[in-house]
Amino acid sequence: MIINIHGYNGKGNNSKYEWLKEHFPAETIISPTLNHGGGITPSLSKLKYEMFMHGYDMKDGTKKILIATSMGCFAGYILHTNYGFDKAIFLNPCFLPFLHLSGDDRKEFVLKDYVKQFEKYFYDWDDGEDKFINRTVHIVYGSKDERINHKIETVPLMPYNFKNWHEVDTFHDIHITGEVEKTILDILSQ
Repeated sequence: MIINIHGYNGKGNNSKYEWLKEHFPAETIISPTLNHGGGITPSLSKLKYEMFMHGYDMKDGTKKILIATSMGCFAGYILHTNYGFDKAIFLNPCFLPFLHLSGDDRKEFVLKDYVKQFEKYFYDWDDGEDKFINRTVHIVYGSKDERINHKIETVPLMPYNFKNWHEVDTFHDIHITGEVEKTILDILSQ
């Protein structure tokens, strides 16, 4: 089972979903359209619903992969900490979405929802959590990302000894081609 979570203002039927279908035709691929600007709780509810409707079972022995992009990484990270995927690949993660929301999406209830979930799931690490994160999480980020400074916004949120950083030569709107494709396929083959 593969879960693909799109970024802000994205859609489930996106280029990453098409790439996943092409490269993993035998896998169940879940890629719902979410409204990240409506708050994180509705997005998480929809993702959990889709997972379980497609037969998600933590103990059934099948490989479970999560791939998320930008603001979708916030929801993906929470899903991963709760359901333990075999691999979680975060592409140009936006783990601080309340800093990037603007206009109508910066409503107080949305900000409170994101901040509340952030306080619950991004925390001080212990040895067991460090091992789990280092065994399962990979962060692929663009060296030319014009929206998120990963050295300031992403690196400090991970355990100090986190080792699965993959810098690729791309911008924030990351596409699975060339170096990015090779990096993802290498991660999935481990």
